[in-house]
Amino acid sequence: METPMDELPAENEIGSGHVESAGRENERLDILRRLLIAPEQDKLTEAENRISRLENREIDVTSDQIAQLLPEAVVSRSRKDGKLASALGPTVEETIRTSVKRDPQPIVDAIFPVIGPAIRRAIAEALSTTLESVNRTMEHQFSLQGLRWRFEALRTGQKFSDVVLRNTLLYAVEQIFVVHNETGLPLAHVSREDQDVQDGALVSSMLTVIQDFVRDSLGGESGDSLESIEYGDLTIVIAPGPLATLAAVIRGNPPRSVREDMQELIEDFHLAYNAEVEAYSGDASVFDKARPLLASGLAVQVHRSEGVSWATWLVLLVIVGAIALAAFLLIRSNARWTAFVSDVDEIPGIVVTETSRSAGVRTVRGLRDPLAADPAGQLATHGYDSTDVRFDFEAYRALTPAIISLRAARALDLPQTARLHFDHGTLYASGSAHRPWIEEARIRAAQLEEVDAYDDAALVDEDEKAILDISDRIMRMPVLFDTGSTDVSPSSVDSLIALAGEGLRVAADAGIPATIVLRGFASADGNVDLNRRLQRARSAAVRAAFVQSGVPATAIVEEEGGIANPEVRAILRILDRPTGAPEQ
Repeated sequence: METPMDELPAENEIGSGHVESAGRENERLDILRRLLIAPEQDKLTEAENRISRLENREIDVTSDQIAQLLPEAVVSRSRKDGKLASALGPTVEETIRTSVKRDPQPIVDAIFPVIGPAIRRAIAEALSTTLESVNRTMEHQFSLQGLRWRFEALRTGQKFSDVVLRNTLLYAVEQIFVVHNETGLPLAHVSREDQDVQDGALVSSMLTVIQDFVRDSLGGESGDSLESIEYGDLTIVIAPGPLATLAAVIRGNPPRSVREDMQELIEDFHLAYNAEVEAYSGDASVFDKARPLLASGLAVQVHRSEGVSWATWLVLLVIVGAIALAAFLLIRSNARWTAFVSDVDEIPGIVVTETSRSAGVRTVRGLRDPLAADPAGQLATHGYDSTDVRFDFEAYRALTPAIISLRAARALDLPQTARLHFDHGTLYASGSAHRPWIEEARIRAAQLEEVDAYDDAALVDEDEKAILDISDRIMRMPVLFDTGSTDVSPSSVDSLIALAGEGLRVAADAGIPATIVLRGFASADGNVDLNRRLQRARSAAVRAAFVQSGVPATAIVEEEGGIANPEVRAILRILDRPTGAPEQ
């Protein structure tokens, strides 16, 4: 029996069952796949998205990340090749150039500790080389050998000093050591075949100890080092480098150029073996390949100089004599001029401020008080005349003691017999002068501007002195009497009266009050009262003779003399003499 068509299952119903079963299977596989590879797939997806954002500059790398990676990257790349240095070179150069243009001070401060010693060392080496070349040139300037070398210089087009230097060197570089700076151990050593080979370690230790001793004992900057050590006819030239130091043992007298050659040699050594020196750990065999480079510095220069001829010695003697004579004349001329200027400057009231010379004429400039002495008086003393020296002084008021004394002398009309001296505000008068000038000077000195006090205690009054001299002569002219007599003989009083009158006139002319004192004396014989009457009577008799001759009675004073010879003595007394002054 056939099944009706509408009762049979449709074809799509059958297919959908299979599809449903397959879908569930795929779903299970997807779940399993996600369980197995989903974490890795997510990481890959995240990494892809991050790379995409970096390429599109949607995110930035942090500065901390760059700081961690950049040093390692620079070191790693530098070890591989020099491309990094080539790439950074222009940028660094332009950065430095821009920084210097904007503010050079930071660069100056940074290189100051290095550039200063380098410049000083370069200048010192250049000067030393120049002086050595000059010395050798002058040594052979006038010899026959020197003439031959001068011809050679003209023929070859070289400098004469270079030819002399090349032909007079006498040295031999016998050994060269290269010493490691950090450990003090020898890195390489070469020597001439005819020389005994020294212990490199011993030499290296010796150099290290010596340099440390000098640095510790004498001090110095950190980059300083010994340049050479001399022992007998051996010289050890030391050429320092940043990692290693070269020491060359040289016999003889090496020129400065050898030191420069050694410095270039250690620089070439560093350039060729810098990496090996930095990595040095005690094995010096790696530097065996440097022996040819060091051996190039084993130079020898020998010259047998000829004896100096008598003509050369004669020429040199003439030159030395001429130089000595010129030096002597120059020194003597300078000494004479210095003495002349010093003497002019020592004149009271003159101050020398400047000297000059033009067209053979010397000029002395300064200040001069009108009262100062004429400096031209010093010309002949020092062998000059008015055509050799010219004076150019400006007037000023000097306050030196000598000039103040001269100014006071002019103001006081100082007599030739008196002198003035100024010291610390006081004007001192000495010598001698007449009484009127003395009294006038006391008044006028008080009016002087620079004078605070006036002292004439050392000034002798000439009028008073004359009066005292006359008084002394009067005292030596007594009037004698006979025993018991009061009669005066005219011949015994004439000279006395004349001398006393002269004394009174001198006193009157000087304005000095004076008087004649008459003292009568009697002998010790006889009665005392009688002797006293004789004393008074004798002085009265002499007074009468004075008055009769014209001497004013008011100018005569009588005094008792005492017991002595029968006589009368006269005294010319100055009435204004200070109390306590001795009487004559």
